[in-house]
Amino acid sequence: MVNEPENSKNTKHKIVPSCATIAIRGCIIVFLLFACASFVIPWLSHWGKSNARHLHCQHKMREIARALESYHNRHGALPPAYSTDEHGNPLHSWRVLILPYLEDFEWSEWFELYENIRLDEPWDSDWNSQFHKKWVGLFHCPSSSSITGHSSYYMVVDEAGKIVPESGILFAERKETSIWMNPNHEIRVADIKDGINSNPAGITSWHVQTSLFGTRTGGANICTLEFEVQWVPEQP
Repeated sequence: MVNEPENSKNTKHKIVPSCATIAIRGCIIVFLLFACASFVIPWLSHWGKSNARHLHCQHKMREIARALESYHNRHGALPPAYSTDEHGNPLHSWRVLILPYLEDFEWSEWFELYENIRLDEPWDSDWNSQFHKKWVGLFHCPSSSSITGHSSYYMVVDEAGKIVPESGILFAERKETSIWMNPNHEIRVADIKDGINSNPAGITSWHVQTSLFGTRTGGANICTLEFEVQWVPEQP
């Protein structure tokens, strides 16, 4: 009697998968891969589009900040949150006042628009009302669902309509939008005192209440008094 090697005995009891079993396993793996892809790919696509809108929004805010800085260099001061008549009544938003300083590729169009607006009449006069739905793209955040002619960006002011240096914020995104020429829709510092901790030395430690700020979840973009655009996270 010939003694078989031990390894040879064990080999006889191994179960070799059939072709059908291998095919089934392959189908299961392919199905799982497709199932994962159906969830992952849309998520990546949404994340990519959201991130692109976020970056585009910051780019627009930097262009606005550059216009504000140019205005400051020309006049020795920032523009008021709004211009007024001889009685102190608001006439036009700061967004109107910086039109000649916007330096994007449509500069000539914005300058012509500025020339056509009657600055000595209220923003909602019969003449000026024709410009309410004018599409000034730099004032519209790509993540905002606001209608044509509305702005996404507003200054932080006190009750007298003055910029508040203590807040450290020049302008910011806002969920509730209004017509871009409207001088009566700026962000009141009293409305954000619980949403932003006054800490000019450490802007990155500030938090925002997205019930007021922002056009997306997680936080909002702001522009500091140093004309720097930054992202601040939502208040926990």
